[in-house]
Parts: sequence; C-alpha cells; structure tokens
Amino acid sequence: MFLNENHYEPIEPYIFKSGKNEGKYAEKVFFDNPYFIFYIYNNFIQNYQNQNNEFQKHMKWIVDRANSLNPTMLCTHCQKNPVRFFATNFSYNDSEHNSVQEGLRYSFCNNSKCKDKVRTLPTAQISTVYPIKYFVLDKISTANPFENRYYVGLFKKFFKIPAKLTPEKAFNILFDA
Repeated sequence: MFLNENHYEPIEPYIFKSGKNEGKYAEKVFFDNPYFIFYIYNNFIQNYQNQNNEFQKHMKWIVDRANSLNPTMLCTHCQKNPVRFFATNFSYNDSEHNSVQEGLRYSFCNNSKCKDKVRTLPTAQISTVYPIKYFVLDKISTANPFENRYYVGLFKKFFKIPAKLTPEKAFNILFDA
C-alpha cells in the first residue's frame, strides 16, 4: 500500500521470493537474524536512489521501524524504568560470563545510580556502552555467529519479543513502533 510516493505503509508481512530465505517472512527473519536484514539494507537498499519496488521499500520500512522501537524490559537494578543502555563487558569466549541472563545485568536505565551499579559489578571491565536500539546490532556485528546470537538473545529480552513469534506478530511489533 502506498499513501504517497514518499511514504510506504505495508498492510501485511513481506515474503521473500528468492534466496536462502525464500518463502520466509522478512519481519520474522529480522527478529531471528537482524544481521541478514541489515546486510540487505546496507548493501542493496541504503545507497540506491530508485527504491521503487516493494522489496526495497519493505526492507527500508523494517529497518526504520526497528530503529524506532523502544525497549520495554525494566531495568534490572531499579525495576522502575525501561532499560536504555547496555555495556559490553566480556568476551563471548569467557564461558563463565556469557549467558543472556548474565548479560542482562549489564543493562541499565537512564538513572545514573543504575549505571553506577553496572560499573561496580565484579566483571565490569566495560569496554563500551551502547543505546538499546536495533541499529547497534549492525554496528557490533562480529564474525563469531555465537556472539551475534548472544546479542540477538539480549535484544529479544530487552524488547520482550515472544519466543514463539508468528510472522503476523513480528509485523505488528514493527507496525506499531
């Protein structure tokens, strides 16, 4: 559906018509593997002036909507405000500290007391603090697929993405952003 030439508003999830995700819904693929959608966006959409086909417009819509989402998980420290930041603090190879549950301890809200609590955690050799926005996954993508899955798992918790996500639910999460 097109409201005008500059505004694209889809009415249903997009189904990939070819490639390794043929027959899969793009919105569900995004929440399971956002790196794939970012790859398409960065390499085939972002720098092209003519974004006239539905595929191009839909991929841009997914990325734009995902970046508009705000996390809904409450801060693990104050339990009052939604989380807004997370810190990378350990290598994935550090098996003692690589679970998603452990990683959630390194997220915090806008409250400076919560940020200070993260800094005092036993393994808090914090290298970088990031905002909890989907575009960050594109920036911290690594060659290690296990580490990438770890970050996707964190983001699913930050945004309360259901474990059993249907294509329609994935579409609605983005549509309502």
